[in-house]
Amino acid sequence: LLMTACYILFHWNACVYFLFSLAEGLSEDDTNAFGFSYYKVFDPRIPTCSTITVPNIWRKCTNFGLGSKWCLSIETCQDSTKNKPTIGKFVFKSRCFRFVKWEMGNFSREYSMSIYWSALTITTCGQQPYPSSSPQNMLEVIDTLIGVLVFATIIGGVGSVVTQMNVDVYDFRQKMDGIKFYMKYRMVTPEIQDRVISCFTYMHSHFQDLLYVLPPRLQGQIAVNLHMETLKKVELFKVNESAGFLYEVVLRIKQQIYSPNDYLFRAGERAKEMFIVKHGTLRVIDEETSTPAMTLTDGATFGEMSVILIAGNQLGDHRAVSLRSEGYADVYILNQDDVSTILQDYPSDRERLIANGERRISGAACLCCMTPALRLCDPLHVPNYLCMRFNVLVWIASVARCSSSFQIKLKGHDGSYLMNLSQYMFQCLVHTQYVSLL
Repeated sequence: LLMTACYILFHWNACVYFLFSLAEGLSEDDTNAFGFSYYKVFDPRIPTCSTITVPNIWRKCTNFGLGSKWCLSIETCQDSTKNKPTIGKFVFKSRCFRFVKWEMGNFSREYSMSIYWSALTITTCGQQPYPSSSPQNMLEVIDTLIGVLVFATIIGGVGSVVTQMNVDVYDFRQKMDGIKFYMKYRMVTPEIQDRVISCFTYMHSHFQDLLYVLPPRLQGQIAVNLHMETLKKVELFKVNESAGFLYEVVLRIKQQIYSPNDYLFRAGERAKEMFIVKHGTLRVIDEETSTPAMTLTDGATFGEMSVILIAGNQLGDHRAVSLRSEGYADVYILNQDDVSTILQDYPSDRERLIANGERRISGAACLCCMTPALRLCDPLHVPNYLCMRFNVLVWIASVARCSSSFQIKLKGHDGSYLMNLSQYMFQCLVHTQYVSLL
């Protein structure tokens, strides 16, 4: 497009120049004339060497131009520094360089010379004859001004396009410089600096902010396309046939990038997230033996039981192992709080989800004292501060029913007595709100 615009500008300016030359009168034999002249444009000559006849006087005894001897004859030679012929003499006196004249039409000569002058003038390169009259000066000045203004506009436009093309790179470099300055100012160790820079570069190359410019509906469709099939393969969600519930869950999934040797969590931390590996490799680490226990690759999930609250779960709400990234890993995370919020709007799915979780935990012999009262202590039904106090009573009752040694120490008191007592106290707490009693 730029080349086309320049050519059109040169063309019309060449037309003006030729018309101006016609108005002033064409010069036939003056090469220094400002206007157009046929004498400035020669017809091309094409050399031919079909017949080569070089006189003995110009024959060379050694290499042409490199040797230092020329021959007046085949037998006698003399030094080239004394009698070396000039190039012009050699060309005209030898009959080797014969040529054929290529006759060009007047239009070709007129157009080529005019557009040549136009290009030199508009681009302010000069190298053409100086004007010798006021009209010629005026034409030269107008052409120069047009060239300066037009090309300044073109160059400015091209600069703006290049700047817009590199705006992301410029923004990335600004952020990178800020991060480097901050880490150096705070005296961060070089190892951590290298990890931060590598991770930031990786995140930039994967266009993390690209989807935020899309409408929420399109973002949801992309999320469904990316995660729905993986979510349906998770054992915990297989019983949920409601498309609306799964769609809401998919929208709550968040993306996170982990760099090499980053820990997603460590043993002992509270379990509140489920992880879906999109790209990369994660390693499950047993902290007691410091050995890898499992490897998770693309499409694998981990911690699905952490997104729901199941009473009587002896697995607890803390991680038993650690999870570490082996390289750059693209991981999607589903949070427990988001799932609890969604389940408030889907009670039937909540019942199926909890029942499925109970079956899985019961199969692993990790569920104890499952009663309706335990199910009541859920953030979906009562405030958190009530559940925190009731959990103490639930724990005592659970241990009483599951531990025979504890029953012996109670001297015959059955654990069910404590369970009934805890249920009664909880009901009183809910109805009267006497928190101070606990």
